[in-house]
Amino acid sequence: MFAQIRKLVSGRAGAQLLQLLSLPFLARVYEPVEFGIQYEVQAVATTIAVVYTLQLHLIIPLEKSSGSAIEATQKVQSLCFTSFLVFCTAAVFAPDNMVWAAVLALFVSLNNTYTSYLVQQGKFSVLSLFFIVRAALIVALQVAFAYLDVPQGLVLAMVIGEGIASVYLWATNIAGAPGKHFVPRAGLRLARSTPSFSIYGTSQELVSVAAFFAPFLLFRHVYGEEIAAQYAMSGRLIWAPVILIGTSISQVIYHEIGKAKEIDTSLLRSVLPHPVHFVALAVICFIAFIGRDVILITLGPAWELSSKLAPLQAIWAVTFLLTIPSRTILRALHLQNIHLVLELVFVLAIASLSLSSNLAPVQMMIAVLGIAIMHSFVIYIFGRHALFIKSKLKT
Repeated sequence: MFAQIRKLVSGRAGAQLLQLLSLPFLARVYEPVEFGIQYEVQAVATTIAVVYTLQLHLIIPLEKSSGSAIEATQKVQSLCFTSFLVFCTAAVFAPDNMVWAAVLALFVSLNNTYTSYLVQQGKFSVLSLFFIVRAALIVALQVAFAYLDVPQGLVLAMVIGEGIASVYLWATNIAGAPGKHFVPRAGLRLARSTPSFSIYGTSQELVSVAAFFAPFLLFRHVYGEEIAAQYAMSGRLIWAPVILIGTSISQVIYHEIGKAKEIDTSLLRSVLPHPVHFVALAVICFIAFIGRDVILITLGPAWELSSKLAPLQAIWAVTFLLTIPSRTILRALHLQNIHLVLELVFVLAIASLSLSSNLAPVQMMIAVLGIAIMHSFVIYIFGRHALFIKSKLKT
């Protein structure tokens, strides 16, 4: 299992390296506000993508055969297109950023669906290469659009890159498969038959997305667009690799569960954080703090606040990474309702900080970090407890 995780992590790490290497250039040719707009479009698109799929793409890796996996993929694909058509009707009357977000959400949801199928097939080497090529394409487009002075080049490059990636995955893995490719009614039937994913899972993921982007919205509400853009840049430096590594771990765990006849608690227990991981956390946090000057030199003086926020976000990100197995366990054991409540409490706690507008941005980030660490600890405890109850029931 860990060899498969290494394959995915290596591909995602390569993709992130390309994006990080491009940041010093992009940070100088694009205005800070444009990074804020990109972050906002990503936030909205990520939220809409959850609704497009209703989290049913997570069922695909759990299928026991290739035939049932491709059938589920086609159903979820149909649901994505149907949801997009419905949403686009309303998005036409919304601001331009909302239209971009709706289109980006379609491509993101399709990519999530197709990569879930590849996970079920165990094609981790293919996925690893795909992540690198997709990142290279998006970076190349962002650099090209900067030279061509294309309006909203960061957002446009992201939309086009994700679109090309989804078409490629469909053409190379789904197009030649037997069965109907557009079956919206079957997609709705799948949603009705799996409420733990379509109802509780979707609700939980929507709240999780809100929890992830809540600090950005908090910074924008309290301090304005410029400070929010500084938060967005520090988030881009820290969160992208963490999310991709965490996704890799989750996908491999889902693949292993799909292969097993029943959920193996010893397998899930093996991926829970070990005390050594917490030592690594302390080392990473130390490196993040001494690396503030490196961030400032790399990005330029316009991003001074980002260099101060990044180490704090790094601590939050690593504690979040340690909870990825627990989050996956709660989904695998169909305990999305518990996960939903925990995420909702976190969102409400972050929202309460909007009353503390007298805090400086760094102080506000420290307050966010404190809430995030407590939230991560509770998620970790609930994941372990769920495994304990499951193992007791088996015996």
